Amino acid sequence: MECLYLPDINIESSRVAPNEAERKHIRALRLKHNEEVMITNGKGICFFARVNYENLQNPSLEIYKFVENYGENPFFIDILICNLSDRTRLEWIIEKSTELGVSQIFIKNCKHSQIKKVDILRLTNKAIAAVKQCKRACLPTIQVVETKQFISMDLANQYKSIVLLDENGENPLKSDIKSKTLIIVGPEGGLHPSEISFLDKFDNINKWRLANRRLRTETAVIAALSIAINKL
Repeated sequence: MECLYLPDINIESSRVAPNEAERKHIRALRLKHNEEVMITNGKGICFFARVNYENLQNPSLEIYKFVENYGENPFFIDILICNLSDRTRLEWIIEKSTELGVSQIFIKNCKHSQIKKVDILRLTNKAIAAVKQCKRACLPTIQVVETKQFISMDLANQYKSIVLLDENGENPLKSDIKSKTLIIVGPEGGLHPSEISFLDKFDNINKWRLANRRLRTETAVIAALSIAINKL
C-alpha cells in the first residue's frame, strides 16, 4: 500500500481532494479506482482511503478509517547534529533519522563545523519523502539551534537522558538511558573542549564510544540511533 502526505486532513475528514503534488504522485503510481492508499498528516495520524475516479482529472480519496501514532516508536528520541558543509550528507542524515523514528532534529553550528546556511524547506521535503516511504504518522521537526551556548538549558531540561558521542566515552551497551533522549553528534573534528565542558555540567549526560576509530557524522548518527532504539 502506497502512502501520501496531506498535512491538512484530520479525523473528521471523510473525503479529501489531494493537492497537485499528490495528484501527480497518484498518477505516477498508476493507482486504480477503489485501490487502497495510506495517508499521513505528519501530525500523529495515518488514514486509510480508497481512490475515487468519478472525476478523472481530480480524483478524490474516500477515508474509511484512521490509526493514531501508526509506525511510531513508543519512546522519544531526538538528535542534535553539528552542521555539515556537504548538503547531500546532511540530507541523508535527515532521511535515515526520519526512518528510524526521530521526533526532532536540531542542527547546530559548532566551533569545529563549517558554517553553511541550512535550507530548512529542502530538508523538510526530504523528511516528508522519508515519512511516506516508511509509513509513519509523525513528521519530525527540523530547526537550527541559534543560541550562543552549545545548547540552551531550557532545551536540555526537556530530556531525561542526553547522549554525547565521545571517543573517550563508555561502551553504550553498559549505559542506561531513559525516554525522552537527546543524542548529540559532533563534527568529524570533534567538539571544542569548551563545548564538551559545557555539556559536562548536565547530570543526565551519557558519553558513548561507538567504535575504535573515528566515524563520519552520518555513520555515527545511524549507529547511535540503532543502539538507543534497542535500549529504550
